[in-house]
Amino acid sequence: MSSKSPLSRASFCVPAVKTQRRRAEQTLHRLAFKDMLTDLPNRTSLNEALGAAWTEWQDLNIPFAVIALDLDGFKSINDTYGHDAGDAVLRAVGQRLQAVNRHNDLAGRMGGDEFLIILTGCKTAEQALSVGLRVLETLSQDVVLEESGVILKVGSSTGIAHSAETGPRSLDDMMKQADQALYAAKRAGKNQAAFFAQGQNA
Repeated sequence: MSSKSPLSRASFCVPAVKTQRRRAEQTLHRLAFKDMLTDLPNRTSLNEALGAAWTEWQDLNIPFAVIALDLDGFKSINDTYGHDAGDAVLRAVGQRLQAVNRHNDLAGRMGGDEFLIILTGCKTAEQALSVGLRVLETLSQDVVLEESGVILKVGSSTGIAHSAETGPRSLDDMMKQADQALYAAKRAGKNQAAFFAQGQNA
């Protein structure tokens, strides 16, 4: 019997083990930082990116904006057509947000029908508003359910805050500004993009 055969078998096993370990690590990373339904970054990823953006704003004076977004009438879709239809809508939203993202932006799902877009290096409120309006236009397109052919109309509302123009005292304050702007957009009739204004209340 050749003395090389055990070593030969071992040499073939090592790469396979490494590949399996790498795949397992990739899966764990995906579970930790990706939303499994939409394949967008999840809340954990968004919080890390927000912290980095705020640090760059404080230390390097690099401005950024956040767009808080949720879907108009999403509950009625779930109630009327079921959660499978709701999941299909969320997946479509995820794909569309990825398609309209600029290379230095990050769109992710906070949970439910709530999403957040971080605009890194966004110099002005006008730029942020332009992105917000483009998102509204993209998400207003019909979603067609593959199995039934049912056409669903999905709208969204967005609230925008800007590090240099809305005067947030902290990252938490900036997130509250975006939420308050989002509520203002909904009060204005939904399918709206609203920019935070001083004195605005949720």
